[in-house]
Amino acid sequence: MKTNTSKEFLKDCLSDSLIKLLNKKGLNNISIDEITDTAGVSRSTYYRSFNSKEEVLLYFYKSCYKEWKYNNKLRISDIRKKEEFLVFIGFIKEMKDINFLLYKRHLSEVLKDFIDEEVRLCVSNTKTEDEMSLRTAENDSKALPNKYNAIFYSGIYFSVINEWIKDEYKGDICTFIFDNIIS
Repeated sequence: MKTNTSKEFLKDCLSDSLIKLLNKKGLNNISIDEITDTAGVSRSTYYRSFNSKEEVLLYFYKSCYKEWKYNNKLRISDIRKKEEFLVFIGFIKEMKDINFLLYKRHLSEVLKDFIDEEVRLCVSNTKTEDEMSLRTAENDSKALPNKYNAIFYSGIYFSVINEWIKDEYKGDICTFIFDNIIS
């Protein structure tokens, strides 16, 4: 899929560099200079692209998901459906090494943010963050129920996936979720 724009390419370089550095030390011990030096880009490129190191990690996760869907010719529109959640779980499992790295560095929040965003996209039926920001209680009567729906699903999914990862991917969490929680 690597048909990146130059901006995406630079963001990929930065995120790949941060992952390499995370393999050696914790996030708080990694400087922006180290990230940009490893990536071979300027500090201004970093600050034009990201507001935080956590945002870099979230970009990395989302970029991997986008590429994974493209390579597997998948179109996932609603991970609240069992069949699509199974596919989503396939991606989470494929990211096993990255997930273990994030957990080793106490960065499970990155996975939580990724799951939150994917569920919000499904619930709001929008394609971009800009469109999502327009859905507020003032201009959309469905915003509040959608908000709670998104919180419900992302909370369940993250809680169960979080424990699943900690248990080294043992068990069939999809069956557990859909047979015991969401029926």
